[in-house]
Amino acid sequence: MPAKGKKNKPKFLRRPGARPDQILDAAEDVFGQYGYEAATLDGIAKVAGITKGTIYLYFKNKKTVFIEMMKRRLSALIESVRREVSTEEIDTFEDYISVFLPNVRNFFKDPAYPNFFRLMMAESGRFPGIMKEFFKGTILQAINMGKAAYETDVRRNRLKDLNGAIVFRCLIGMHIAFVVTQEIMGAKEYDPMDWDEINETIDIIFREGIRRDPK
Repeated sequence: MPAKGKKNKPKFLRRPGARPDQILDAAEDVFGQYGYEAATLDGIAKVAGITKGTIYLYFKNKKTVFIEMMKRRLSALIESVRREVSTEEIDTFEDYISVFLPNVRNFFKDPAYPNFFRLMMAESGRFPGIMKEFFKGTILQAINMGKAAYETDVRRNRLKDLNGAIVFRCLIGMHIAFVVTQEIMGAKEYDPMDWDEINETIDIIFREGIRRDPK
């Protein structure tokens, strides 16, 4: 017989602060596996170990869960960079990418990222406004910070006089290319590559390519 006062209680009463993240963690699994159309709140609730009704305490519907899930993953990357930039002495473009790259590489190497990328591409037509909001509210901020740092070094004659926004997008794009080919297209099965070697090669190509030749 259960001890007095030890009755089972709904989990969300015991850990209310953790519940939204628990739901969004489950949503990443379910949306990643089934896509938006086939995913259900019942499936998300089952993975989260809660009832479907609990989801409605925090989110209005499936669309809201999806949007908040996408926002959380993208915002986490930008916020981590912003926090480090605010506490570090950022004086050059090299300083900035030294802060940015470890964060973006951890983001891309996260086992959940390939599913996130698939979802973002697959559902861009369903949620065009949301995707634009993501770009403007998160990705563009990182690009603009990198562009400003790059242009500062151009004025100091340290780097080639190139469009800083394009330069920064190229840096991101080189990493995404390997995520897509290795993780999403399955190239790692028959052409495995070590991520440390990939990153080292990108660093050499990128840094040598933008550095201004001494005169």
